[in-house]
Amino acid sequence: MEFKNIEEIEKSIENIALNDKQKAIKELHEIIELLPDEISNLIDFSFRINRIPKEYMFTSILFAFSNASGLAYGLTALGYKNYGNLYFAIVGSRGDMKSLPMKIATSVLNTIDSETYKEGNSSESENLKQKKLLIQNATIQAAQTSHSYNPYSVGIFLDEIMFLVEKMGNKNNSDGMAWRTFLLEGYNNSTIDILRQTTRSFRIDKSYPTLLGSIQDQFLPTLFGSGNLESGLIDRILFTTKLTENNTLSKESIPFEVTSNYENLLTRIYNSRKSIEEDEEIDSVTLQLNKEAENILFDYIQNLIHQQNREDYIIKAYLSKLQISIHKLIILLHAIRSNNIETKIEIGTVSLAIKINEFYFLNFKIINSEKENSKDQEFNINVAIRKAIQNNATQTDFIKAFGTPKSTLSRKWNEILNSMELETQNKKSATH
Repeated sequence: MEFKNIEEIEKSIENIALNDKQKAIKELHEIIELLPDEISNLIDFSFRINRIPKEYMFTSILFAFSNASGLAYGLTALGYKNYGNLYFAIVGSRGDMKSLPMKIATSVLNTIDSETYKEGNSSESENLKQKKLLIQNATIQAAQTSHSYNPYSVGIFLDEIMFLVEKMGNKNNSDGMAWRTFLLEGYNNSTIDILRQTTRSFRIDKSYPTLLGSIQDQFLPTLFGSGNLESGLIDRILFTTKLTENNTLSKESIPFEVTSNYENLLTRIYNSRKSIEEDEEIDSVTLQLNKEAENILFDYIQNLIHQQNREDYIIKAYLSKLQISIHKLIILLHAIRSNNIETKIEIGTVSLAIKINEFYFLNFKIINSEKENSKDQEFNINVAIRKAIQNNATQTDFIKAFGTPKSTLSRKWNEILNSMELETQNKKSATH
């Protein structure tokens, strides 16, 4: 194999010497160094003071900018037009501080929603017609209706996504199937028709849902099952596993200047989007790549296509969606890094977007290789439930010990209980 330069030699050595987790940590640190100070400082201070894993904060921040940008900016490149909506899942164990970074990163958006809610109440307008950026607890019907009134974006913000996963995995739950369809079509910004017999029917001409939620690693088999993998929903999610850890407690607080600078940057993006949204003559701003940026994007996507031929079907399918997410990441990074968002996109933005895309690919490979271990954990939970029933423990006792979601436990508990009762009946029958 021939190498063109020293960088290719170094990369080849790294691929041999480092495992996927080590590569992901290296990529993460390089990415943070290339981000604007407003973002990198928040990530670093959150890690040092609040012990928030850097990758969790980074993912939460990307979601916030994805939501704030909305349909205001579209990228036309290589014959396609894409927008910046992305789906994210933070994967970790109990106590891994998955919720706090989500809260910090979206604080400004939540404040905007609160102010809008107050204005809506004062004018006696309907709640659903308000410009809500985040939906934290809603039925699929409410989410669809809210998006129809807020066409530029709808942010599905869930502390735990297991309840949504369980709905989608239940073939008898029509809401679950509707959620999956909504997310599948929304990722590609498709037109969504909502036809109802008893309430208002409507059409979302160009959808833009974003998603952020956390999930415990022991439930990955459930996430990958029940049609989520086969439907392609899994391929649309950018996962991050726990990579960094700080065990040193601090008495300090994140400096006000750090959070303020981040919030000002995010607010600037939102205000820019809002002005486009309110302009009746402009649908969205079309971004384009300069020649160098277009060439590097072309080469990268071509490489992803070649890579597909060397991978199994799970990785192959995920690589196909990375060919879309790279466009979306370019839009977000351009908005973050450029004071004049209408300018052409430079090669540096595309190069950083590629690093981020590869970072999430490494995370997916980590998850894919470890989910067999998660299946073993799932089996151990079933064994633990059986022992709990045998020892007359309650479901409440079990939840306190294992942290299993109530809805998940209730179903498993009943299944195992029925199985144990059937085993007992069979034994009795065998003795007669």
